[in-house]
Amino acid sequence: MPVTPRSHQLLLAVLSLYQCRPVEWWDFPLYPISSRLWPCASDFCLHRVPVRCFWWSTNVLGPSRDHIPQGIDEAQANRDEDHDGVDNKDDDVTLSDPGDCDIETIEPNISYQNNAVTWKDDTNQTQHADGIHLDIYLDTLTNTSLFKLYCNIHHKGSKAKGQKHTIFLFIHPESVRAITLDSGRSTRPSSSKPSRQTLSFSIVQQPSLIIPKGYVVESKQRSKGLLNAVLALANVTDFGIHLNSSNITIPKQTRLESVARIFSLNSAHNRPLTNKRCANLESLYGGRGGEVANLSRDVGKAPIQADLPPSYDEPQRGQISNKRRRIDSDVTNDKSPTAHDDLFKSIRGHLDGIEMRICTHIDGMEGRINTRLDSIEDRLKQLEDKVSDALDVDRDQYILEEIGEQLDDCITGVKIESEELFKAIDDRADMTIERLEQEVNERIDQLGEEVKDSTAELVEESLKKKLVNASLRIDGSVFLDI
Repeated sequence: MPVTPRSHQLLLAVLSLYQCRPVEWWDFPLYPISSRLWPCASDFCLHRVPVRCFWWSTNVLGPSRDHIPQGIDEAQANRDEDHDGVDNKDDDVTLSDPGDCDIETIEPNISYQNNAVTWKDDTNQTQHADGIHLDIYLDTLTNTSLFKLYCNIHHKGSKAKGQKHTIFLFIHPESVRAITLDSGRSTRPSSSKPSRQTLSFSIVQQPSLIIPKGYVVESKQRSKGLLNAVLALANVTDFGIHLNSSNITIPKQTRLESVARIFSLNSAHNRPLTNKRCANLESLYGGRGGEVANLSRDVGKAPIQADLPPSYDEPQRGQISNKRRRIDSDVTNDKSPTAHDDLFKSIRGHLDGIEMRICTHIDGMEGRINTRLDSIEDRLKQLEDKVSDALDVDRDQYILEEIGEQLDDCITGVKIESEELFKAIDDRADMTIERLEQEVNERIDQLGEEVKDSTAELVEESLKKKLVNASLRIDGSVFLDI
């Protein structure tokens, strides 16, 4: 049979499968067999296997040692209990901002957990919500700042362990009209709790609602009330944050007064600008990035996933064509058999297993880090109690320096332990990826043998049909009925 350009290209692809050499990352896109032999499996071609493995090695295992202390505030929020009493200890890794502001260079960096927020709705009725966390970033050296309100939402329909994500409300300093600090009564008149410090915000622009990329803001029932409260706060310009009294210390009180003084109505000149590092959305959610939510598009609408209709030019699967094949046509251009589908399912299974093992290692690492952070919090609490009992005007500066040294030692210990954990995970992932490469290569060799056998059988069958239809002329020549 004549050798056409298409059959020649196929032959080169099959021969390349038998070459005894290591498969490189850039070899797979060059193989045309992924779209020739298995067109119905284009959603999972062979050349995507190493690309996916390479993505895991650079994204899943990618956080460096310098990012560990930068997400401590958000990790602490993930360990707190939700407003409805649901424990978050089984949540997935939600260190959502590995590129967040460096707490060693930005002063002050204040964090308040489990606060109450009040605001007025459209009917001028006072609304109330608990379990809202507040981070204040203020850098007096660069005259930049940012305010973050955030909470944990149990995402509806998520496949991740714990099904929980952090959503933020960013308040840029350019939009702040005034911030006032006062001591008031408890947020609930019938409550016997001690009075809280209230930080009242008056802004000219509504806060920016930040969510993970590609997610729809839809919560499970246990965190539905908290989600509705955050969505309501995203549409108001005046609200008050009643700070948790257990978070108030003398240094934090001093910094709060500094924030209120900088953003007071009488101090309208030389206001801080937005801190670009803190407001960087691409560094949120473990490097996956966040986006500003469109309330009319991203809230309460489930993503619609539907297959595209078949093309009018393409015959439907299972339809038998009456056209006869040309002699010079490619005999291997049919749909892939069931064995090929089983191969792809097997590869998918191996990849899913590797992904689950990596997630398990990361979850274990998170538990160890959380235990370390809990120990640090206990030590800081003991130190704060000692400071509160012994604090006076003459020893103020000395005690603050001692607290800073203790905090630096704790953070250094967390860095060293986290570095060892990440190194162990990297080694385990490298071994897993090497084993996967070996299995994929064996599968490719097996598939090449099947393609070779199938090609020989089809050619033999085609020649038999032609010889059956052949006729013998009187002069002894053989005539093939084309």
